[in-house]
Amino acid sequence: MKHLVKISFLAIVVIQFLLMIKMDPNSAPSFELFIIPLLFAVFFIFNLAVRKSKSFQSYFMSEWNIFTSKFKQETLYDIPQALMIDKIAEVINHSKFKLVDVDQSKGEIMATSSMTMKSWGENIYIDLKPLGEKTAMEFCSVTMFQMTSWGKNAQNYHQLLNDIEDALII
Repeated sequence: MKHLVKISFLAIVVIQFLLMIKMDPNSAPSFELFIIPLLFAVFFIFNLAVRKSKSFQSYFMSEWNIFTSKFKQETLYDIPQALMIDKIAEVINHSKFKLVDVDQSKGEIMATSSMTMKSWGENIYIDLKPLGEKTAMEFCSVTMFQMTSWGKNAQNYHQLLNDIEDALII
């Protein structure tokens, strides 16, 4: 269903583009031709404005948000949650990511990555769940405003995982 929504949206954009190409150069452009670009601009500005707000996490991670691409992965560590959350926050502070929020009581960390040639930037959500003496790290990287991440979400996961592994080596 989600892919059908994306395909329908892309079809509307293509039709809009074809209408703009076929438009008579002597006639004035109609208001309808500017609706889709205007909607894109509004969504982009909205995403940019609320990007670092923890309260919009469910908006960015929703399966119905066709303007974001998501990558989720879970990793298990043999370290208690209290130590792990401090270590991951330290690792993020010394990495290319920017630490936005750490909630010790819930075991949640939020970080962002900067804009690159591949993306407008990503939000990174980490949930740490205690499993006895072990900790399950649920990682989710979400693009800010694009339907595909071009591998950037997975790259964020592998980069963070490598940085954590390097920090845990004694």
